[in-house]
Amino acid sequence: MMSNMQLHELQSLLQKCRYEMNLDTQVEILFQLNRFVPDKARLKLPSLFTDDYIRKALDTIEEKLHAH
Repeated sequence: MMSNMQLHELQSLLQKCRYEMNLDTQVEILFQLNRFVPDKARLKLPSLFTDDYIRKALDTIEEKLHAH
């Protein structure tokens, strides 16, 4: 179970990633997010990233966090 503080930090990272313009920085933030979410919410990340994939991945992580 995640604490409110952890949940807040993850939501901050989600927003930071959404508004980041640099794709490399978005990928770094996405890897951070994926390490910090619970095992059930983790994504299997591909080796090639696009803007569309990152947006979809962020939506998926957010949905999984709200489901718990």
